[in-house]
Amino acid sequence: MTTAEQATDRIEDRVARRLGDAYGLDVVAVERVPFGVETDNFSVRLGDGGRVFAKAYRAGEDLRRQGTRVASARFARERGVPVPAVIPDRSGSDDQNGHYSLWLDTRNNPLQVIVAQTGYQGQERTMKIAKGTTTTASFVLKKE
Repeated sequence: MTTAEQATDRIEDRVARRLGDAYGLDVVAVERVPFGVETDNFSVRLGDGGRVFAKAYRAGEDLRRQGTRVASARFARERGVPVPAVIPDRSGSDDQNGHYSLWLDTRNNPLQVIVAQTGYQGQERTMKIAKGTTTTASFVLKKE
């Protein structure tokens, strides 16, 4: 992409491309959410009808401080506090412990959850989610 193209490229378009490339999400629409001091925030509609919330950190932000905030939210979530979760990218780099989270619409019920990792036996489970609650599925993968 040329510098001129980057200058006219909307941030919403860049967010859509990043979510598709790094997270494998089928993005249909990205709408800027009008709040955030250290981040640009977006409501993202997916091709399957689901929605996710995306944050884009602004240039110059202290990402170590943001990492501390994510770790604090993860700590709270693991103790039952209903806080937003981070969705790791395809490399899994956002969560070294194998925790993956999605915000899903209840219209996605029932969900077929498939967990797989190279060198391990995959597992699958059918689940239902309820509005306003956190649904958790834990898996222990066995080496092949």
